[in-house]
Amino acid sequence: MNKNKNNPLKESKEEKPKLFTKGYIIGLAISFGVTIVIGVIIFLIRYYSSMVGESKRLPISLIDAFSLSGLLGVLFFFIVWVSNYGAFDAISYSILVAWNTVFHKNIRETKVPKTYHEYRELKRGKERLNTTFMLFPSVIFLIVGIILNIVLF
Repeated sequence: MNKNKNNPLKESKEEKPKLFTKGYIIGLAISFGVTIVIGVIIFLIRYYSSMVGESKRLPISLIDAFSLSGLLGVLFFFIVWVSNYGAFDAISYSILVAWNTVFHKNIRETKVPKTYHEYRELKRGKERLNTTFMLFPSVIFLIVGIILNIVLF
């Protein structure tokens, strides 16, 4: 008796995808880094271009840096999320067809699907990526910005 074929517990473990894979953790680290860089840029722009008094310049700059970088990250996550569900498929297919029409002699020799319907079916057949790693750092920064706003003003 082969243990691998007849063991239902082992099969159910293999079917269940892991949430925190190596790629997910790398994406989370990159998202934190990008959110921090955006926050620092916003802080520097806001701090050095501010016309308010010296006592309010730092808190206002910190609130803007945390809030705006978090909000931008959340909005970017939602754009990627709706894109994964096919919101921009028509645009991407038309750009793909236009690109291959311009730069290839015969578009049918490329791997471009013949119709938009075939393209949509191919996209639906692919596994959707877990992009929640973009949401976590952004929500943390947004919450910190809201808390700073409540506490300082």
